[in-house]
Amino acid sequence: MPSPAKPVLAALRKYLILPKLIRLSRSAPKNRTVAWDRYWAGIARTGARSDVLWDSGTDQELLGYRDILQRHFDPSLPVVDVGCGHGAFSRALTAFSPQVLGVDVSAHAVARARTNRRALRVSATWPVT
Repeated sequence: MPSPAKPVLAALRKYLILPKLIRLSRSAPKNRTVAWDRYWAGIARTGARSDVLWDSGTDQELLGYRDILQRHFDPSLPVVDVGCGHGAFSRALTAFSPQVLGVDVSAHAVARARTNRRALRVSATWPVT
């Protein structure tokens, strides 16, 4: 029979993170643009095994939207990827439109997107910082 103390300790561990989160939130920038720019400035890797929590390094997210994109996108019109981050989704969208414009509030994210674009030779652009 499992010890009743183990579930209690597991539950307590979850709550012990709260003081740390409160300390971090107090020191975090209140300006969202500054906060995102600091975040992207600290990212060392993108793609598979990246420092970006939501970056799987695969096209799985785009593949989930493929049918909808093919039905509703007009390839003669540009696509705008708002909050593009490092541009992975913007680059993937070039399969559906010859003109993709990535926009992000973080200059560091836009710079990374531009660097990745040159390395991969895709047609997406990131003119806005």
